[in-house]
Amino acid sequence: MVNEKMISQAEIDAMVAAVPKKEAAPAEAEKPDHAHPTPQEASPTPASPDEIEPLHAIVADLAQRLAKIEAAMGNLDQLQKTVVEANAIIRQQPQDFQAVVNQLQEFSAQVEDISAKLRSTLGYNIGDIFRCNSCDSKGLVAIRVKCTECGQENWWGWWHNDINIP
Repeated sequence: MVNEKMISQAEIDAMVAAVPKKEAAPAEAEKPDHAHPTPQEASPTPASPDEIEPLHAIVADLAQRLAKIEAAMGNLDQLQKTVVEANAIIRQQPQDFQAVVNQLQEFSAQVEDISAKLRSTLGYNIGDIFRCNSCDSKGLVAIRVKCTECGQENWWGWWHNDINIP
């Protein structure tokens, strides 16, 4: 499992400083600045595995941290886009919501107007409210209607199931 501990720059510097450094040979210190080193002189002395191993661990840890930071930055970019989109939706919502409210109010007014007109018609809700004074039956009521084309008359209404229609 990777250690998730954050380290400061000072701690990194202390770790790097703890790695032993190779001291320059006295002959190298005496060379003039204008002299060009030979290929043998220019090549660094290989470090021992004991010197390199702590650096590999530090580099691996830093690489993992960098990968996490890059992933977090990608997530942050996506989150910022989502926030921008949400703000646009929020700004649009009140307008859309108000349009829906206006439509519902208009629809409600129309339904109320139709209901008021229906309640004022002759025979409105008669099937629910009619009660016969003679037999006390409720809702069994009919009216005589006439076809205005041919003059045929008929009954229209509610009957008890076992009564034949005339």
